[in-house]
Amino acid sequence: MTGLLVELRRTPVRWAAPPLLAACTAMVFLVGGDWRGSWPETSAAATRAAIPLMVAGTGIAAERASRLRRSGAEALLAARPPHQVELARLTADAVWLGAVYLLCTAFTWIATAGAPGGPWLDYVLFGVSGVVFALALGHFIGRSLPGRFTGALAAVGGFLLFSLVFGS
Repeated sequence: MTGLLVELRRTPVRWAAPPLLAACTAMVFLVGGDWRGSWPETSAAATRAAIPLMVAGTGIAAERASRLRRSGAEALLAARPPHQVELARLTADAVWLGAVYLLCTAFTWIATAGAPGGPWLDYVLFGVSGVVFALALGHFIGRSLPGRFTGALAAVGGFLLFSLVFGS
């Protein structure tokens, strides 16, 4: 079994995926105005689902990077270079969070099915790139400041950062 498949099964994001899906769906359907019936507004509303994923991704990636650095497991994982281990972990987290985002986007598009036109895929790429950026930021914070509360502080910092950026 490859390292990525192992990490897909081991990542804590898989247990956080159902609550994150509920939070993302609530962000889309309960926050904001009426967007159903217009594909541009529907696609823009679907990007709100990325906000809880970005906050959670920042905290989880920081915690995982910090834990790997604090535990000294890098020397124990000599079968694979440490950068391969970290890349497999980040990729597994990105796959799970991306799947949650795409599932929530599909729910949003289903709610607008039948309207003239079609979905705007640029917004989907914007949301996915935001999730990947949040994971990279969290990983950087976790590698730079390994500590017991790094994940929680990174999540709070990510919340403040993304609240400033997105404003709503």
